[in-house]
Amino acid sequence: MLIDEKNIDQIINTIQKLHQTTSDHRLIDLTEYLTEFFQSIEPQQSNVFRMLTCLIHEYQDCAALKIEFLKAQCLETLYQILNTDEDNIISILEFLIELLNNSENVQEKFLHFNGYQKFFDSLRYIHLPTINFINQLIILMIKKSTIQNEDLVTQIIDSFVIFINPHIAISLIHWIPYLTNVSYQQYIITSVNKIVLRSLQNKMTACSNGIILALLQILNNNNNNTNSNKLEDKLTIDIFSLLENLSRFSIYPQEIRYICQLFYQDTSFKNQLLQLLIQAAKHDDQDARPISSYFDLQQANSGIILPVIRRWPSLSTSSTTHHFSFHCWLKLNHEVHSYPYEGRRQIYSFYSNSMGIESFIRNSSLFISISDHRELVYIEISDCNDLIDGYWHSLTIIHKAQRPSLFVSAFQTTQTCHLTIYIDGILRKEIKDFKYVSIIHDPIISASIGSPSQRPKLSISKIKNDSLSTSIAKTIQPFKGLLSSKTKSSITRKENQGFYSPNVMIIDPNIQDTIFGQSICLYGQLACVWILAETLDELHCIKYMSSNSIVELFSPSNLRPSSNDMPLRHITLLDAQTQQTLLKLTIPKVLVLYTGGTIGMKVLRNAYEPVANYLLAALRSMNIMHDIQFAETMNEIDPEKSFLYLPLANEECIAYYIKEYIPLLDSANMTFDNYIHIALDIKARRKL
Repeated sequence: MLIDEKNIDQIINTIQKLHQTTSDHRLIDLTEYLTEFFQSIEPQQSNVFRMLTCLIHEYQDCAALKIEFLKAQCLETLYQILNTDEDNIISILEFLIELLNNSENVQEKFLHFNGYQKFFDSLRYIHLPTINFINQLIILMIKKSTIQNEDLVTQIIDSFVIFINPHIAISLIHWIPYLTNVSYQQYIITSVNKIVLRSLQNKMTACSNGIILALLQILNNNNNNTNSNKLEDKLTIDIFSLLENLSRFSIYPQEIRYICQLFYQDTSFKNQLLQLLIQAAKHDDQDARPISSYFDLQQANSGIILPVIRRWPSLSTSSTTHHFSFHCWLKLNHEVHSYPYEGRRQIYSFYSNSMGIESFIRNSSLFISISDHRELVYIEISDCNDLIDGYWHSLTIIHKAQRPSLFVSAFQTTQTCHLTIYIDGILRKEIKDFKYVSIIHDPIISASIGSPSQRPKLSISKIKNDSLSTSIAKTIQPFKGLLSSKTKSSITRKENQGFYSPNVMIIDPNIQDTIFGQSICLYGQLACVWILAETLDELHCIKYMSSNSIVELFSPSNLRPSSNDMPLRHITLLDAQTQQTLLKLTIPKVLVLYTGGTIGMKVLRNAYEPVANYLLAALRSMNIMHDIQFAETMNEIDPEKSFLYLPLANEECIAYYIKEYIPLLDSANMTFDNYIHIALDIKARRKL
């Protein structure tokens, strides 16, 4: 196939028509035609790739067309014609960006093809790109579904975004030293900084996919590689700032080793590297400090789905009272575009065929509801702005079933419970009479935490039977219904209102979505979830606040996990070995200047004489002055064994470094020059 400026429009037209025609009516096989087309493109025909980019961007069924391009082996063909010409690279990469954009299938195929390394490594040949090209790459890093205006990249990176493509971020970082425009270098590092630090999930994605290592590598290249441009001081400061923020959150052992290797090279930023190690050792990131294992619920279908609970645990085999308590730690998204505003953010939902218990967040209010076939009863706690501030909080909700007296039960068909809500261990709301439906009668067939509610759909026969039983129950009630034939659910709700405390609202259960919006996932982080068949007091709430469990269903008799165990995926931010290594970096360090004197002399010929390096060797051999075992564990941090480690109580140490003067001096012979030398040594090593 010959491709030139005269027939390229006709070829693009043919591709469109073939794709819009059903396969059994095509005169030519589309896959074969596309394969021949891609193989016929010459490396210098950059305009062809730009026309293909416009085709995908404007085509209505672009997802299906992308699949056809993949079938035609377009990735393999493009890689063969990729060269070092800047125009060739940009046109091919723009086509690939459009191909990858909003297409998980293409991204998966591209990753399997190792396309990020094969194609985007060629960015180093582009020295003067347009800002629009850089923006296309930045947008490819993130999921933009919550962004309303995609034309403004500044608005995109300043809004809440989900960091989904670390491969592009790494390519952009490696590209920085090859850009001749300093403002573009700064623009890329600022954009990456805003995106990866935007949320806990983004930081986690960055730390677990090599962003820290990529940043360290360009610092190393800046120190050693003459082929790339030297990084300016301001850019280096921003890179170290990003490194500190990420390493305080999580860091891998190999990244610590890389930092140490850089430190022992002849670099101009030793102080920054040392400060980076100290910040990593602190492990004091606001997101990571309160909790280290959690569920990150950010996608529409995120959440924890529990297995069927066939029998609710009870206090005793003869008990008819069944309580319900829920406890968790949560951190809710609170930024603009970080969650859909029109939905109710589900904390939990438990449904059987006859009842349902829910808790959810709507705007800045916390709702707790319980329902049966006749009515849905809920309470709104409207003063919960402190729960939605981007920090971790504990939440405890307790339904304590109440056993009515024999006299009250004769007049009251509605069971009530004592509802209490604790936030951060402090009692926030207490309702003495709240609706309650026993959870022992039916298995809980739909139970979820942090996931959109899956309320079972009722059959018509079930609704009719329930309506009939309600009418009969109303008719035989003493002093009620004898002179009235009204049986509508609205009348039932009005009558039941008197059984509940003030501020408790009653609605038809079928209009729940209309009132509160569709059920959506929590959009936040969730941890330490406890579900108990017992009641908790304030002391228990404080006790469970320090729990490190993930999800447990407990019976009060033995407090052991339910037999319905499920595999749970959680993320540990920093493993124990790494944390132990980092903590060693923060041990106190002392500089010892040995200028001479009796303390370091050796007995020779029945007299004390100064001997070079004798003091250091003597101290290393004394257990009370040097902890040899601890020194062995410091090989990764102190490979040259420069320090001695003075053992203290509680398995702690002080690291001290001895600088011995040559020649050794006698204090009686010292001059002002010697004292100036000592002062300069202290200044040069004020930060060990």
